[in-house]
Amino acid sequence: MKKTIAALVLACIFNLQAMAQPKQGGSPEQRATQMTEQMTENLGLTADQKEAVYIANLEMANTMKENRKAAHDAHKAKMKEILTDEQYAKLEEMQKNHRNGGKPKRMKSSEHKNDSPNRDKELEEEM
Repeated sequence: MKKTIAALVLACIFNLQAMAQPKQGGSPEQRATQMTEQMTENLGLTADQKEAVYIANLEMANTMKENRKAAHDAHKAKMKEILTDEQYAKLEEMQKNHRNGGKPKRMKSSEHKNDSPNRDKELEEEM
């Protein structure tokens, strides 16, 4: 009996936590506005670029439910037309970092500056 009650209490707690979480996404207009603001801040868009990017973001947000891949491909092509080469490269880097959880790449052990065969001896000499 106690186990059943404890299981019910835990189930209620988890349900309440899930309901308390904010809704992801929002309307297509909200998503397009948010994406445009982030891109404006990070890429330094001009007013004309900002307007064109918003329209492209809104189109993508509206078509995402139908076909995600096609929407992304079309959006990528439009961004390439709107942005400068430098801005587009920065956008791709931002998207790459976002897909990787925003974490910077780890250096390989061979890339460390302080790695050398005599590093232990160097450290001993410094002490």
